[in-house]
Amino acid sequence: MAAGLTTMTAMAADADSVMSLETNANFDVSCMLFAVMAVSMMMVYMLDNKDPDIKKVSWEILNKSVCTLIGVLISTSFSAFLEWVTGAKDPFPSFLVNFVAFWFWYALMHAALLKVGGMLSSDANIPEKVSCADFRNKLHFWAPLVSVIGGCSNMKVWALGQQLVVTHVCEDDLNCNHSERMLSALVIVGLNLGSMKLVHMACDQFRNYVVMLDNKEDEQETIWIKECRNCEDNVDTMALAFLLMQFMRYELFGHLPGPTGLNPAGLVVTSKMMWQLFTLSIICIATYIMANLFLPDKPTTIIPGLPKSGARIKKRTMLVLKNCTGFSWLYLGTWIGAECFGNRVIGACLQAAITTFLCFVLIKLIDCFKDAECTPAKVDKQLELTYQPIALLIGFSWKLAFAGALKEISGDVHVLPAPIEIFLLTVALSLVILPGWRNYILPVLFPKEVPGATDVCSTANSPVRSQGNQDGLQKPLLQPNPMWQL
Repeated sequence: MAAGLTTMTAMAADADSVMSLETNANFDVSCMLFAVMAVSMMMVYMLDNKDPDIKKVSWEILNKSVCTLIGVLISTSFSAFLEWVTGAKDPFPSFLVNFVAFWFWYALMHAALLKVGGMLSSDANIPEKVSCADFRNKLHFWAPLVSVIGGCSNMKVWALGQQLVVTHVCEDDLNCNHSERMLSALVIVGLNLGSMKLVHMACDQFRNYVVMLDNKEDEQETIWIKECRNCEDNVDTMALAFLLMQFMRYELFGHLPGPTGLNPAGLVVTSKMMWQLFTLSIICIATYIMANLFLPDKPTTIIPGLPKSGARIKKRTMLVLKNCTGFSWLYLGTWIGAECFGNRVIGACLQAAITTFLCFVLIKLIDCFKDAECTPAKVDKQLELTYQPIALLIGFSWKLAFAGALKEISGDVHVLPAPIEIFLLTVALSLVILPGWRNYILPVLFPKEVPGATDVCSTANSPVRSQGNQDGLQKPLLQPNPMWQL
């Protein structure tokens, strides 16, 4: 009799647990329904806003967010696929596999830029026949995408190296204290900075050689060189910011996060940790503004005895601080989302939807302050800097949601091994999103040549170039745009 009562009690407890989970799931889906509606209508409102500044920034944020989402998904799924193929499960083999993957993407990035620039064409006159508008449009499709893929791959390589040195060498083998482990984590940051600087120098030498094959540098080659450097900066600053965030979280919380930025198993996130991370993001924003105010825009001697530095070092510094801010907000949102909705896929989707909605609200609030007569032009310029981390935050938030969805699908559908299924689903998702991005988002920001216009790089004042990206932005969102026909 007692045993029967015990069994019935256990069954009742299980039923209550199931009902509780089902109720929570229904609540989460209900919240997701309203969140998706809010995000959809907010994006329509922002992308077709009467204020040209809001409209322009919204299109730029959407463009960068889509690029970040696809780039990060491709990089992570390809990395997981390689680790499965090679059987790399331990930290060191995993580091070697990701090291090879990074250099594959880095080489592919430069090959794609060479191809778009016409440098790999057998006909040396082909690049001069392409309009500057078309050339920029192609570059702004390939350049950001391959740089995000390379940057995400670079992040994981150096994060794995940091994990190996701090955890396995300093802690397990050498039994170092906390200060020594912190120093070793910082040394990895310095190694990243120094090694990629050497890579830049080699790439600059190669580009100069390619450009001077015809003993001249035309305007299109100048654009190509600039985009190559932009891609290199995006790759490096993404990894450098991620390593710095790993280091700062190690210093604040006493635990080095995993190679993907996840907290170690067993670490309980507290409200104090959330406030510390939020404070860190505010410090990054303040430093970002100070760097914009005081770092030189032109080449100058910052440290006696070293070569002159200027615009590029300022740009790279600001990119690092921007990415640090974005990563801070991403982790903070992830922790809050896990606290409110759990770690299930629906929780990640809700986090991404709410994050996107709040980011567009933030854009609107910033623009209201900019339009106020009481704020001078210098203050308006500094307010614009807060737009920078938003695209990274939105892109990585949706990446987490899609990554969770892909893992859930591959866990329930066993047609192929999970890493292969995730990689193939990522490719399928990319084939759906990339054409839409190229055909309906990029042409708004970087219009292609209008039929009948004469826009070549050798023409100094061509009509299309003088219009810039305003033609696409001034049209209503739902009005047919001839520039979108690629």
